[in-house]
Amino acid sequence: KLEAGPKGGRIVFGEQPNIDHMRLIKLVQSRPKDYKLDQAAGALRFNMDMAEPAKRIAQVETVVGKLAG
Repeated sequence: KLEAGPKGGRIVFGEQPNIDHMRLIKLVQSRPKDYKLDQAAGALRFNMDMAEPAKRIAQVETVVGKLAG
């Protein structure tokens, strides 16, 4: 599940997400102010200025691309 708003968003993972866990950890470690793991919710949160809808879409594509490789 993916949610995005003007100030950020989150990706909620299912029970068995098909992602590279090390890629996720490296993303969070490389930019801790922008990305945070919410283990209780099973989600990756991202905090960024995305007030404009076009910027929001572009940023979501970037985040998903970083996770996908």
